[in-house]
Amino acid sequence: MVVRRAADRAWIHTADGVIECKMGRGLARVSGRLAVGDRVKIEIHSAHEARVTEVSPRKNYLPKPHLANLNQIIIVTAFKAPPMNLIFFDRMIVIGSALRLSLLLIFNKLDLAKEDERDISGQYKRLGYEVIVTSAKVGEGIHEFSQHLHGLLSVIVGVSGVGKTSLLRALDPNVRRPVGELSLGGGHGRHTTTRSEILFLRGKETMAVADTPGFDWLEFLPNSLQAIQNGFPEFVEHVRWCAFRDCAHLKETECAVRASAEAGTIWPSRYESYKKFAEELQTRPKAWERKRR
Repeated sequence: MVVRRAADRAWIHTADGVIECKMGRGLARVSGRLAVGDRVKIEIHSAHEARVTEVSPRKNYLPKPHLANLNQIIIVTAFKAPPMNLIFFDRMIVIGSALRLSLLLIFNKLDLAKEDERDISGQYKRLGYEVIVTSAKVGEGIHEFSQHLHGLLSVIVGVSGVGKTSLLRALDPNVRRPVGELSLGGGHGRHTTTRSEILFLRGKETMAVADTPGFDWLEFLPNSLQAIQNGFPEFVEHVRWCAFRDCAHLKETECAVRASAEAGTIWPSRYESYKKFAEELQTRPKAWERKRR
């Protein structure tokens, strides 16, 4: 499995360790398409050279931040410091739902939260999502967090400062140590990369988490309104009462979803997130327009 990428090289996790490889001749032209998480075949030609020769079919793929074969998305927010960003939080739920990933929602920094602020996590739990409340500082919820990682390739996401690194370090204090490559001759130095990297927590292959520094998730949303709506399951029981079968739940008259949000039956914050994403989709250039540009 590809655990890291940099330029024309990839680091492949094997039974013998992590091996630094070049792209095979047939893959060199499309090396930019090789993603962290890809399952590959390699050939070792000498003590100094190994090459990736084949990429197995993917079960899913995320172009940004260039990840493949994910099982779970871990979405982290903080009760405070920084202020909670529910637009980003809901965007990640929509993306995870579109990719058919398991969703794990983490509300971190419980030690900073007031009693009335803690109910926000309960709102998402009542929607049916898997929710964990944590404090990396005091260890609250860390064991429960670890139980949701076994046997999965997860990606952890959240805005800067919410405590992603602190949560991972609470599970494994050595998590920020560089991946140890298996040298095939010792001639190559380490490559510095800001791309995604898979970390094996506690040294276990069964606790694999993709860390994703330096990317912008905000550029990505599903390409259909239905896919966005799938990220808002609380709409389902109201949709049948809309006057129009193809109601977008934006400006249509007799829209039951919008009316329910105004009445508070649907959480208004969630409806505002949906409205923002739907409007983004409507203003996004169509494929033929992008080609013309």
